[in-house]
Formats: sequence, C-alpha cells, structure tokens
Amino acid sequence: MYFKIGGYYTRMNTIVQHHLSETSFFNIDEKYEYLKALVGVEWRVISTHLFNWRLSLSGAFNFVTEYEDEWLDDYHGAFMGVNASTGFDFAFLTADVSVERGVTDFYKKEENSYPLLVMVSFGFNF
Repeated sequence: MYFKIGGYYTRMNTIVQHHLSETSFFNIDEKYEYLKALVGVEWRVISTHLFNWRLSLSGAFNFVTEYEDEWLDDYHGAFMGVNASTGFDFAFLTADVSVERGVTDFYKKEENSYPLLVMVSFGFNF
C-alpha cells in the first residue's frame, strides 16, 4: 500500500438528454471542462515483472473550469467525491476503470444531487 496524489484535466459531454433515442452521443453539444485532484491510497494486489493489478481509494476534488451552455449556471462550480478504481498493467499497456460517487450536491436547485462518474482509460507506460 502506498500514498497516491494526482490530478488531471477532462473535457466531458453530458448524456442528460430529453430524447435519448433521437440523439447520438457524438452529436451532444453540452460540454464542460474540469480539473480533478485525487488524494488517497493504492494497493498492488498482484505485482510481477510484466503484470500488475492495482486497487485504489481516493478523495476527489473536482473544479469546473469552463462550460459552453447556460444550463450549467444551475450547477455548482466544484464538487467532491469518493473515487474507487482498479487498473491493470501488462508490459507497457495499461487499462483503468474508475467509479466516483459525489458526496456534495452538484445541482444548486435540488438537495442530494450527487454526481456519479464512471471513467475508463487505456494508455501506454513509458
């Protein structure tokens, strides 16, 4: 187990739609950008020369930095959450799945409007 701190920038499309069956995900124009900071712990469940399996639990701090549509005026500019993730490294390839449950409200007009984020990433270690 070891201490983990990090962050990243993300540009997201929302999938909150009134007519999901009529809208392609790739045509959604409701986008926003945010910065994420993570602080937590990570465990290496399996660690060999070519293969690693990781589990992580972190506190997440998200700050919305830019948005293109006025509908986000009704949302808070920052929210916190608990982030749980797992990841696999095989040689120079890496894959991660992360689920983050908000612990603060995201929507100003409704209590208990905690966001739920699911992220999948693939990459290369070098």
